[in-house]
Amino acid sequence: MTDYYPLIARAIAGLDGDAPGESRRALYERARALLIQQMRHADPPVSRSEITSEQLSLEEAIKRVEVEIVASGNSSHHEDDPLILAQAEANARIEADPLAELARLIGQTDPFAGIGRANLPLQPHAKSVDRNASYDSYEAPAEPEEARPPAPPSWMQRAVRHEAPPPAAEDEYPSAVHPLHRYAAPRQSDEVGHQEGLEEAPSPDSKARPNSSLPPLFTLPEQDEKKAIAFRPSRRGPLELLPDSETDFLDPEQAQLYGRMRAQLMKLREDVPGQERTQIDDVINDFLDQPANWQAVEFKKVLWLCGNALRNKLAQHDAVKDDQDPHYNRLPTGVAAALRKPVETWNVFVLGDAELVELDSKRLGPQEQKTTVENINAAKPIVGPAATDRHITTERTGRVLAATLRAASSQIDNINTKQAQYLAEGTSRNLVVQIVRRAYLFCQTIIDPQTDEARALVLEYKKGIVKAAGTATFGAAIYYGAPYASSFFEFVARNAETLKAYVAIALQNDQLRQVIDVIEYTKLSLNEKPFDDAAN
Repeated sequence: MTDYYPLIARAIAGLDGDAPGESRRALYERARALLIQQMRHADPPVSRSEITSEQLSLEEAIKRVEVEIVASGNSSHHEDDPLILAQAEANARIEADPLAELARLIGQTDPFAGIGRANLPLQPHAKSVDRNASYDSYEAPAEPEEARPPAPPSWMQRAVRHEAPPPAAEDEYPSAVHPLHRYAAPRQSDEVGHQEGLEEAPSPDSKARPNSSLPPLFTLPEQDEKKAIAFRPSRRGPLELLPDSETDFLDPEQAQLYGRMRAQLMKLREDVPGQERTQIDDVINDFLDQPANWQAVEFKKVLWLCGNALRNKLAQHDAVKDDQDPHYNRLPTGVAAALRKPVETWNVFVLGDAELVELDSKRLGPQEQKTTVENINAAKPIVGPAATDRHITTERTGRVLAATLRAASSQIDNINTKQAQYLAEGTSRNLVVQIVRRAYLFCQTIIDPQTDEARALVLEYKKGIVKAAGTATFGAAIYYGAPYASSFFEFVARNAETLKAYVAIALQNDQLRQVIDVIEYTKLSLNEKPFDDAAN
């Protein structure tokens, strides 16, 4: 195994001392991504045991660095969020195990970008000098040996020499065991002999560790709040839109342009007869549904989506206005002229806000657009039902999700459509990630309840009392977002195959797939096992 500690320590030392914990985590993810990328593409191929060994060595280095940071009191503060708290509890129960540790290493991207001065060598500590020693007893210091760089890992050396990897051991790939039972404690039936209907392959791990079938929560991907619309659980439980970060600065010119555009759209709606503006009524109403004042806008990406839809309507008209044949994208002359003014105002308005400029500057190449459209199509069977399920999303969130899919489904392939597709892909990804993470928490409680409140919640759920509109009042129920917590668990179990197909196409993340597998199996086990009140 390779010792990655010096590399990780130097990389962390190169970060700003006041940098938040997210900076360290981002560096760790780049390290994991680089390692797995190199090993997956090594020629000759690297065996699974070597991949696991190298990944465990990297994780040990990361743990060692984090322990040193915590000991020095330089750890960043985290908000008191249920996901963060549950993550900490889960990590405390995880021991160093190849399969459990490997779960958080696969599916990451982006190598060691931007480490910069992190690769500077560590300076040795100066040796103390005895000032009372006589000159006669002075001994010249030994010449320092030239530091030898660590040898590359064996798999990398083979790649350079083009040697074949050593043959894998016969037991390198353990027998198929469902992830829920892979590390489960041995049952009584296993000790005295298998009973009927309970036969399964023995666990490759001799140590019994309950609830290690779910990977640590922090290994699941996070939302990309910068790229797309993000979500958070509302007070009632369903997901709501995540507001933008607050800012004290208000540009009066931006506020004036925003008010002018709204006034132009309202005048258009008043001056143009309803039968002539049917093609643009929806997009006008979507924009005017946004806050009346610029300082009250909390969701700039949603506002950009509405403004881009107006701009796209006019662009589609301009593309076919000179055609001799009728076309459904052509607007009446008066409507097109009236729409042009607010669109021009919008184009100027966007230039005054950095976040809107970033969305406006996105460009997709042909291959990137093809991949983006494939990811959106894979997400539609998930986003569609989630947008209409009030146990999963709030009404406003559902409307925004539907609008993103409509904007991304335009038949006219122009720059406005491509930018809308980019936003829709990221938004769909954020939604799936949040749904699975919420389902994870409830599934973790079902598998391994740690408190009396959690055990009471599990008991009620197994009895069928915890429902979407239930009245559970347990502390754990409140903590996990009940009565809606079970809704995310049920949604993932019900749409498991669709979710796994989307993860394979768009995310390629083994941790998410593993979580979905465990949720699906847990739900199936609860359905098949009759509830025994006396036994519980």
